[in-house]
Amino acid sequence: MKTNIPGIFAAGDVVDSEFKQGIIAAAEGVTAAYHQLKNLIH
Repeated sequence: MKTNIPGIFAAGDVVDSEFKQGIIAAAEGVTAAYHQLKNLIH
Protein backbone atom coordinates (compact mmCIF):
# COMPACT_ATOMS: atom_id res chain seq x y z
CA MET A 1 0.00 0.00 0.00
CA LYS A 2 1.32 3.45 -0.89
CA THR A 3 2.34 5.88 1.82
CA ASN A 4 2.61 9.64 1.68
CA ILE A 5 6.35 9.25 0.98
CA PRO A 6 7.13 8.54 -2.69
CA GLY A 7 8.69 5.09 -3.20
CA ILE A 8 7.80 3.89 0.33
CA PHE A 9 5.15 1.22 0.75
CA ALA A 10 3.58 -0.34 3.85
CA ALA A 11 2.45 -3.91 4.49
CA GLY A 12 1.20 -6.13 7.28
CA ASP A 13 -0.21 -4.97 10.61
CA VAL A 14 0.65 -1.31 10.08
CA VAL A 15 -1.74 -1.15 7.13
CA ASP A 16 -4.90 -2.51 8.73
CA SER A 17 -5.28 -2.09 12.47
CA GLU A 18 -9.01 -2.98 12.38
CA PHE A 19 -8.29 -6.66 11.64
CA LYS A 20 -4.91 -6.88 13.41
CA GLN A 21 -6.08 -9.18 16.23
CA GLY A 22 -7.76 -11.57 13.78
CA ILE A 23 -4.72 -11.63 11.51
CA ILE A 24 -2.39 -12.40 14.41
CA ALA A 25 -4.71 -15.11 15.77
CA ALA A 26 -4.94 -16.78 12.35
CA ALA A 27 -1.18 -16.68 11.90
CA GLU A 28 -0.58 -18.16 15.35
CA GLY A 29 -3.09 -20.92 14.58
CA VAL A 30 -1.25 -21.79 11.37
CA THR A 31 2.07 -21.79 13.22
CA ALA A 32 0.71 -24.09 15.93
CA ALA A 33 -0.78 -26.48 13.35
CA TYR A 34 2.50 -26.55 11.43
CA HIS A 35 4.52 -27.41 14.54
CA GLN A 36 2.02 -30.08 15.57
CA LEU A 37 2.14 -31.69 12.12
CA LYS A 38 5.94 -31.58 12.23
CA ASN A 39 5.82 -33.23 15.68
CA LEU A 40 3.46 -35.99 14.46
CA ILE A 41 5.63 -36.79 11.44
CA HIS A 42 8.80 -37.19 13.52
